[in-house]
Amino acid sequence: MDETAAEVDRIIDALPSEQREHLKTLVYNLVTAFDPEQDHRQVLMVFYDGKKEVIKIGTANMTEEEAAGLLMHMAEAAKAQAMHDAPPKEMFN
Repeated sequence: MDETAAEVDRIIDALPSEQREHLKTLVYNLVTAFDPEQDHRQVLMVFYDGKKEVIKIGTANMTEEEAAGLLMHMAEAAKAQAMHDAPPKEMFN
């Protein structure tokens, strides 16, 4: 665990302040998903390593089935957004 903490400290120390604030927001949202006093919150994280072309998915308070459903919903929403302003020909591709 000490190696992990040291690695985290090294990475955080190297971040510009804007990225630190962004990280703080991400960590806050993740931690509050485990707060029993909060409404039921779910977290879906997607980790993509472009060099290895590997995708990992992490969840909190969510079953695999719920995660799969949410991913499908997100994909449909992204496609609808991309096609919203597309010329009619592009909508059929």
